[in-house]
Amino acid sequence: MATTSSFIYNMYKDKNTVVKESIKLAKVSGKNIAASLMFADRDSANSILRPILNDKNVHSIKIYDNQGRLFTTIGNITIQLNNWIADEFVNYPEVSISTSWDYIDILTSITHAGENIGYLQIISNTNAIKKHIIEQIFVSLTIVLFTFVIIFILAFWFEKIFSKPLYDLLNAMRQIKNDPASDIYLPSHTKDEFHELYTEFNRMTNEIKKRDNILKEHNIDLKKLVSSTNEELKKTKSNLNEVSILATTDPLTNLSNRRNTMDQFDLLIKDAQKEDKPLGVIMLDIDHFKQVNDNLGHQAGDIVLKNVAQHLLENARDNDVVGRIGGEEFLILCQHADMDTTYKVAERIRHNVEQQIISYEKDKSTQVTISMGLCSTIPALNTKEELIKIVDDALYKAKRTGRNKVIKGFVV
Repeated sequence: MATTSSFIYNMYKDKNTVVKESIKLAKVSGKNIAASLMFADRDSANSILRPILNDKNVHSIKIYDNQGRLFTTIGNITIQLNNWIADEFVNYPEVSISTSWDYIDILTSITHAGENIGYLQIISNTNAIKKHIIEQIFVSLTIVLFTFVIIFILAFWFEKIFSKPLYDLLNAMRQIKNDPASDIYLPSHTKDEFHELYTEFNRMTNEIKKRDNILKEHNIDLKKLVSSTNEELKKTKSNLNEVSILATTDPLTNLSNRRNTMDQFDLLIKDAQKEDKPLGVIMLDIDHFKQVNDNLGHQAGDIVLKNVAQHLLENARDNDVVGRIGGEEFLILCQHADMDTTYKVAERIRHNVEQQIISYEKDKSTQVTISMGLCSTIPALNTKEELIKIVDDALYKAKRTGRNKVIKGFVV
């Protein structure tokens, strides 16, 4: 912007200088040829004006009389910038200026004794101005180019001195971030602040490597310890599960044992009271089980117990509690089951057991039946002992009245 403004300013300055010199030359020449114009002496006028043509800027000179008629011309007469006619010279100003890119046209009046006796026209070319402009453009371009070279050199120098060390440091930090185990070292070939920065950075990375190696060694030991501890915990958990199963499960039938069944009984009573829904209770035992043991042996008796227990689980509902509470006695707790639902569960179990053929030795089998007593109630104030007595009485009635049947008991 500054270069352009300077260029335009100098161009107009040069142009105005040429115009001023041309006007001054025209006025002086006009006075010198006044006599030649009055006496119509063209040769004298040409002789006076010819030295002016030695100025390379002057292209041609023309003289007109006071009527605007051409009196004489010297120099290059092929250029006609203005078509001067007589009417245009009436009251013509003392000086008239016309400019173009290639020429400057100066027209001034020639006077004698205060009267206008003619006009002098000097046409100058603008070659000197153009040359100066070209030189100025060349100088400006040279300065601009030199400035760019200096800026480039300074930028390269600053990049080498300041930017590159910072970029190297940032790249090293990124590499450490992406690969903490990478071996990073920043060499410094200077004695400035970056040398100190690189030295501290290298010292820091070395400390990190030492700590990582120590942590790695300890981590390996820790992994071994954790692995060993996990194995011990798994074993302990497995042992606890086994103990828990043994503590709550009957070992022969895999049903809930008496203690766990009674604990579940207490929880179901509380649930029935809270939800205000009935709880079904079924008690059963195997008919003539003593004869099975006496006649077939205790091993056959155990097989019968396992078979009956399996069918109890298969025919009870998913959320029912099935437990063995004595030798051949079983208890089934039916959550949220009214009398009809409890009876259907009991009858389904009884019928299924009756149909089963139980093999206990090669080519030997037997069949058994079961007797069942049940009740269903919303145990507002009833304890489990009271409910057990109700179903036990119903079971006794089933055995007394023929066995292999289901008897309902009712809460009073």
